[in-house]
Amino acid sequence: MKRSTGRYTPPKRTLVLTADVREVDSPRTRERAARRRLVATTGRCPCGAVVPAVELVPGTVTLVAVEHEPDCPAVDVKEVE
Repeated sequence: MKRSTGRYTPPKRTLVLTADVREVDSPRTRERAARRRLVATTGRCPCGAVVPAVELVPGTVTLVAVEHEPDCPAVDVKEVE
């Protein structure tokens, strides 16, 4: 049986914003959005990229950079140039 310490620990919450995958977009753009959504929800991309471990501070916004392979559709053209 687990003993209670008498302290309340609020649950940790995370908000993830992802782009819509729209049928009117080009196949490359749809794949880019799908892979970015996959990374945001699972932490991994099929190209092998992973979300780096970061310490989340309650009440703050944390941004992380994910290093995709250069040929991965999730990479913006601007990022490669």
